[in-house]
Amino acid sequence: MIKKEVTIISAFFLICSPLLTKSNLLQFRLPVRIIQEKSNQSFNIKKEHIKLLINEKPVEIVEILKRERSLSDKSEIGRHFFMSFQLKNIDKHIINTVSYFVTEILKTKDTLHVISPKKVHYLKVSGNKVALLSQIEQIIKSDYQPYFQIMQAMEKRIEDEVKKLHWNLRNNPGINSQQSALDLFIKNFSFEFSHYKKDFLFTNLSRTKAIENLLPNLKEDRWFFHFQQNRFFYFLKKLTRLIQSLRQYRYLPLLKTIINYQNEIKASNLFPFESVRNLMVENNIIFNVLLINEPESNQSDIKENLQKICRESGGILLAVKSARTSLEKIKTHKDHFHEIVFNINNKIEEKNIQILAPDYFEKLCYKQTYSADEISSILSNRTRKKVKVDNIMIFKNRISFLLESYEINKKKGYGLIKVQVDVASPHNQTVFHTENTLRATRDQTLVSIQMPFYKSNIFTLTITAYDLMTNHSSEIKHQVQLQETFPITLPQQDLN
Repeated sequence: MIKKEVTIISAFFLICSPLLTKSNLLQFRLPVRIIQEKSNQSFNIKKEHIKLLINEKPVEIVEILKRERSLSDKSEIGRHFFMSFQLKNIDKHIINTVSYFVTEILKTKDTLHVISPKKVHYLKVSGNKVALLSQIEQIIKSDYQPYFQIMQAMEKRIEDEVKKLHWNLRNNPGINSQQSALDLFIKNFSFEFSHYKKDFLFTNLSRTKAIENLLPNLKEDRWFFHFQQNRFFYFLKKLTRLIQSLRQYRYLPLLKTIINYQNEIKASNLFPFESVRNLMVENNIIFNVLLINEPESNQSDIKENLQKICRESGGILLAVKSARTSLEKIKTHKDHFHEIVFNINNKIEEKNIQILAPDYFEKLCYKQTYSADEISSILSNRTRKKVKVDNIMIFKNRISFLLESYEINKKKGYGLIKVQVDVASPHNQTVFHTENTLRATRDQTLVSIQMPFYKSNIFTLTITAYDLMTNHSSEIKHQVQLQETFPITLPQQDLN
């Protein structure tokens, strides 16, 4: 059985795109987006427009590059996708939208993580789109069906607490009785609602640490698709109306409690804006939102928060009336941003970045702080060589190749290399895939993989090796004929 693992790396590596220069300075390429909330006028950032400070000291800007990217761009390397769902029920609009996303946007080189209330699922994107769509549908149904049932039961308990308070206030009008009823309500309601917030509200978007750890060590674009149903928040609106109706009892401590709870249960106040926004902006993830089967005007509770994150990360928010039309708009949407190139010293310390700009730049979005650990990791990564894949040989449909130039941990006495092998037909259909993580104790490791037998044909062999100790990867491609024979005499380590 093939063991599948996810490569975990430092998320900021792609964002700052550092290079170690000859003078031992660390060169950054920092993505910066201009957000014009009051004005529709667009501006380009030029060196004479801004001042750059690192730890409050001026730093010279080497150059400023204007960048643009879109899902419609052709990519030689894979892209990384996250899908998140905030649902109250599953309907045909969701399935149709996901179906179009799988068939028209995902490519075989891409990777995909589906974030459900239970966990983060990794799915291999292959040429078999029907099987992939079936996997996603199964995740949605298996993870969400019990989730819906438990959620509805908890909503009923919360609603019953408010109704119980209504009954007690109406039937026990004395001040002491009212205070006792209010104290009991505050205790029970606070307990139930705190669990409801933790377990059911924005559980997917709250997995920021888990998502950061999943970002792969590839210079690829990162895209986040969040599917949102407004009916998910109908209960909060219903609960607000119930609590507001308590005003009729005109009991002063009760009125203060009502005001507090009205603010607490508002969807926009519950939304984890800062953590989600920082995840997207600091890791250069393009955040897109699809409002499923809902008029855009009905999304007012959280629409503004979602829209802000989309804007600041280069994404777009759309109300989905037609899956094809909406995803085509996202597919052709262009993310415009600048890269500020500058050098800093390689001293391992926290680096706080500040860009001073004129007022007509209303807001600049960029990663503002790099910790000492981040700087240390960047320096470590830039001074190490990439893992080398060499001496590819084939004998009776057994593919062998040599791995070199990887890191061996001195304390542990071994290195970890994740190896992925794909074989594609002349029609670019994946006919074979395997991956595993190898423990290497020597400077060279020979990997040997037995292939199924195919009719003699020319195939595309792709070998990707990830050095998990240094967070570096290499990928090579070869056109091969699986009946070629080459002798193999070196010791072997089986991948499967």
